[in-house]
Amino acid sequence: SLTCAPPEQTFDEIVAAVAASRSSVSVATQLLVRLEFVERFGLPMQRRDHYRASPDIWTTMLKQDISSARELRELAGGGLQWMKGASRAETARLRTMREFHRFLEESLSPLLAKWERQRGSASARRSP
Repeated sequence: SLTCAPPEQTFDEIVAAVAASRSSVSVATQLLVRLEFVERFGLPMQRRDHYRASPDIWTTMLKQDISSARELRELAGGGLQWMKGASRAETARLRTMREFHRFLEESLSPLLAKWERQRGSASARRSP
């Protein structure tokens, strides 16, 4: 959780905190690690893995949204190529899909750049 205390927890601590089955927590933590929303790490002199929210979780999520928008735009473009010769009515949804995801990609990319600039400025102000 984003508000967990302590911020780093073992698998067993997470299971107890969320009151879910070990298998459910295992599947969820594996997915979150794979998505880079959660980090798995070890501590010296401890045999158990620990987990914590990634410090760049919001940037990671935005980058993944941009990547997904690009992939879906390209998928729609490929569908339109495959349907070449079809009527405008038959390709309307694919064209809308392509336009929407182009809009998302073009809108989110500058937002990410602005966030990263702002974050860099904020980090510079905080450092001694």
